[in-house]
Amino acid sequence: MGKLVKGSIDLTTLGELARAGHGSISKSEKNGKTYINFSLWINDKEDQYGNIGSLSVWDKNTNEKAYIGTVKDSQPTAPATTPTQKSDDDLPF
Repeated sequence: MGKLVKGSIDLTTLGELARAGHGSISKSEKNGKTYINFSLWINDKEDQYGNIGSLSVWDKNTNEKAYIGTVKDSQPTAPATTPTQKSDDDLPF
């Protein structure tokens, strides 16, 4: 079964890379559209901010990476609950 993740991308950095002609961004000769090569890394466990992974672009010529964002699970797990202990004061009458 698939898993949906949500994330954010640093458009400032992405724009700077595009203006600098970074090798991760290329234009198709077939359809004229612009594409970006990216990597999505999923961690074994979430970090202190609830992120489960990171997103980076990579230069196809040098394999150099630039970090551009993070991803979170779209349905975070509920915190574990501990069963409540019933005391003698909890009489039903």
